Amino acid sequence: GGRSAAVSINGVQAYDIVRLKSDGSPDPSFATVVRPGYASSMALQAGGKLLVGDSAGQFDVQTPSLVRFNSDGTPDGTFRFVPQHGATTNRDVQAIALQSDGKILVLGDFDLTSPDGSNGTEQRFGLARYLADGSTDLTFRVELSLGFQSGPIAILSDGRILLSDGSLLNSDGSLNRHLALSTSFLLVQPDDRIIASGPA
Repeated sequence: GGRSAAVSINGVQAYDIVRLKSDGSPDPSFATVVRPGYASSMALQAGGKLLVGDSAGQFDVQTPSLVRFNSDGTPDGTFRFVPQHGATTNRDVQAIALQSDGKILVLGDFDLTSPDGSNGTEQRFGLARYLADGSTDLTFRVELSLGFQSGPIAILSDGRILLSDGSLLNSDGSLNRHLALSTSFLLVQPDDRIIASGPA
């Protein structure tokens, strides 16, 4: 299990992540993580590595807003992720979803991303897909600007992707169609029926 709690770093709002044992006590084998901003999403990869999306880039453009930690809580230095908004600003990650093949879908406030984590850029408007090492999946491209979205990402059994504004995308990011949907919560059942919740 895990817990995210509000703390501060030099007066800036921050959060920490700890791992709890089944009885609720802290697990001392997991390194406590403290980062600026707030955590918006987490996902657990095969092998126990933890992906965390947050708003750290708002406070320091050199700090990526999607990071990965090893199963013991230490940072995974092999994972490279550099989303950008405009030419220089690293911004929020709002949602993470893991595909069955290990690829990572990331929704956030960015319009550029660096394919290799350091050099060159590829336009990605609010939704991008990354390989397991954090490098950009160049086969995935969204055809429209999604604008700023904070809702969840749902993945159907055939690889199609549903966003909270009702955009249904094919597995390559191209638009399939728009559904009459606006929601803050999405859950896909095994038969691909969709449970959604939002303002009445």
